[in-house]
Amino acid sequence: MHIKTICAALALLGAVSNAAADELAYSKQGCVIPTFPKVSTSEKEFQAVKASLAEWSACFNGFAERLAAAMPAGKAMSADVEQAYSRIVSDAEQVKQEVFAAHDAWLLRSEAHAQTIHQKQREELISLNPPMTRLPRGKQESVQVSLGSNRR
Repeated sequence: MHIKTICAALALLGAVSNAAADELAYSKQGCVIPTFPKVSTSEKEFQAVKASLAEWSACFNGFAERLAAAMPAGKAMSADVEQAYSRIVSDAEQVKQEVFAAHDAWLLRSEAHAQTIHQKQREELISLNPPMTRLPRGKQESVQVSLGSNRR
């Protein structure tokens, strides 16, 4: 469930104690925020980041589901409980945006690094294999003939 949907539902849902709301806080869920290296240069590093992100996403989604399930339907919330839930949602949304921003920055740096490496490899390959120079007319024919005579 999307965090903004939960926030919108807060005004419509029933009363719950501030203590219960605080227990639902994102910070109490034990979600380990993924760490993103400056640049990943190997498949192993990419897979490690992917696994870390998947673990965090599962925890974050579980948090959102528990938060939605904890809100009792059909009763008005007190202002302080509504404020507590709104703070929980706001804090979690901020963490989510920070994780997404860190992921995007890491991915851009890693892709740029890979492009730089590929370009250097291409330039090296070209330098090791310079373009063929045109041979004088008589030499071209002899090269073509000799190549053709070796075919079986």
